[in-house]
Amino acid sequence: MKKVLCLISAFILLVCSGTYYVSSAGNEFVVENGVLVSYTGSDTYVTVPDDVYYIGDSAFENNTKVQTVVLNSNVRYIGNKAFYNCTALRALADCSAVTSIGAFAFDGTPYYNSIKSDFVSLNGVLFKYCGTDENVVIPDNIVSIAPYVFYGRTDISSLSFKGEVTEIGEGAFYSCTSLSNVNIPDTVTTIGANAFYNTSWLNQKQGQVIEGSGVLIKYAGGEESVKIDSSVRVIAPCAFYENTGIKSVNIPGSVYMIGMRAFMGCSGLTDVSMNYGTKFIDTEAFADCGLSGTVNLPKSVEKIGNGAFAGCGAVTRVELGGNLKELSYGAFAGCEKLASVYCRDGLKQVGEYAFYNCSMLKKVRLPKNVSSIGEKAFDGCTDITLYSAENSVLSDYAADNSLNLRGENGDVNQDGELSIVDATYIQMYRAKFMNFSDEQIELSDANYDSSSNIMDVSFIQMRLAKFV
Repeated sequence: MKKVLCLISAFILLVCSGTYYVSSAGNEFVVENGVLVSYTGSDTYVTVPDDVYYIGDSAFENNTKVQTVVLNSNVRYIGNKAFYNCTALRALADCSAVTSIGAFAFDGTPYYNSIKSDFVSLNGVLFKYCGTDENVVIPDNIVSIAPYVFYGRTDISSLSFKGEVTEIGEGAFYSCTSLSNVNIPDTVTTIGANAFYNTSWLNQKQGQVIEGSGVLIKYAGGEESVKIDSSVRVIAPCAFYENTGIKSVNIPGSVYMIGMRAFMGCSGLTDVSMNYGTKFIDTEAFADCGLSGTVNLPKSVEKIGNGAFAGCGAVTRVELGGNLKELSYGAFAGCEKLASVYCRDGLKQVGEYAFYNCSMLKKVRLPKNVSSIGEKAFDGCTDITLYSAENSVLSDYAADNSLNLRGENGDVNQDGELSIVDATYIQMYRAKFMNFSDEQIELSDANYDSSSNIMDVSFIQMRLAKFV
């Protein structure tokens, strides 16, 4: 389903909104929702607008005029190649708020020369290493390592840390092939994708490679059924990427974060058991997996990233946790066999293309407090029925998009609310102590799995007890 993911990426370009321009002399600053996308001016001294908090990827790339940039006290992030090949850039000012620097942000600039150190850093973020030591010791003033800082440095053989580094960026030591001895401190809570890819240190590891403060950076085992160790708090980006050998994985409640593309392309992975405690599932974490049957996200899940389950063509049912406030862009796009979705109370927003091309999707239960639905959330779907308590947003959306809208299932006594009486009625009907009309039989499908059985009774009881 990589075609679906490519479509998602293409659609992102189409739906960007909120672009405006800020300039004292012409439209020189292109800003989108607080992100400086590009600077098109020719001034040597540039002051970034006050409402910018993120210098976007390649925003100043190849600008040969700018010599000094005044960021402002709100700028916290500098993106990949933000000032790449700015051959005149020599100084940054008002940059005390910066906490994150992207890959190659200042490569090709004389700005490096103004910082006289083997370890070139800004506010504790190491973004360039100019030293020649075989045994690298990260100094105690460094708190994070930017992406690809040591990329391809084959002369480095060992790595240790003096201070309390918390983050090692994506590809930081990518293809440092001679790096064989690494001592990662317990202070590290985040390790980016492929941070130690193609190093002899990582290549010799087996099983679950757990470093820092419980970060699973790579799975190098051969088991078909994997039980994540209970010491793991974060599954790093790409930790299982395209591992086609695993068939099932048990993720304990100790894991609060599943990183970007952590299980992407695991085509043999059909079963994932996710326990209460997981809060964040990052972009494309399970995209193009072999997941089948029901995807049941625990109540603890607060956020899922764009395309998190895109292309999981064998998934038939989705149950979303009660703490999830937003269903992100393309979250389940291309799940071709998905037939029903149950969104528990708490969900407020359904993003664009959330269910793009889910051609078999028929039933979607949405809570009454949903406040917005992306115009193209159900593009490529046909004959969908939305189920919800009375909600003007849903009523308008259904009318505008020619979708069916019905009240919630479960209310078999049709008194306008879900109660223990409804569960009792279903039990009596199943025991043949009372008869149901055709409408009541349809309403008895409380969990929207297209069947009426004793599981609906349990579902109502659990919902009333706020367990689901």
